[in-house]
Amino acid sequence: MMELTVYYINAKENDFSSLPEGFFSIEEKAKIERCKNPSVQQERIASAYLKKTLIGDYEIDEKGKPHAKGVHFNVSHSKGHVVLVKAPCPVGIDIEEVREVKQDLIDFVCSPEEKTYIDSEEKFFEVWTNKEAILKAKGIGLRNDLKGVPSLPIDGKKEYEGKTYRTKTIRYRDSLITVALENDVDEIGLKVEEIRL
Repeated sequence: MMELTVYYINAKENDFSSLPEGFFSIEEKAKIERCKNPSVQQERIASAYLKKTLIGDYEIDEKGKPHAKGVHFNVSHSKGHVVLVKAPCPVGIDIEEVREVKQDLIDFVCSPEEKTYIDSEEKFFEVWTNKEAILKAKGIGLRNDLKGVPSLPIDGKKEYEGKTYRTKTIRYRDSLITVALENDVDEIGLKVEEIRL
């Protein structure tokens, strides 16, 4: 079993204005300021805060995936919830607040087997977060053919484009969090550490 910590911060419940001047790099500050939506801007501040305090220096590759020396990590945010996970191998994470879902989205994203599995909004977001976490572990992000990205079994081993992934999904607050490892470990153990300023 590989034990991992998911670092969680709520962008709505923390005041980042107390951070010292110069806490963020010029590049980070510019990325934050480019976002005009105040809620998403707060999520970007929280994300940058987690990366700065937990990872330190990192680079972004040509596909947009962040890399740091000696550690793999990934970040996700949704509706004010921001999470970061570190691992010794390629890793992806997704967080989604469970909410109402339209049938068109289910039809666009899910295979027939997944549609049979889904009997609630929560089950849809189990499928969604598994797909997105695998794509982020692979380093490619969302793509048009989401039906071809495996999600079942929810906590289990999946093969995708010649690689083996292991996923684990947990519920935290009103959201689902899925971590995917590009690794054939028997199981992933997840614990959440909530960060407060």
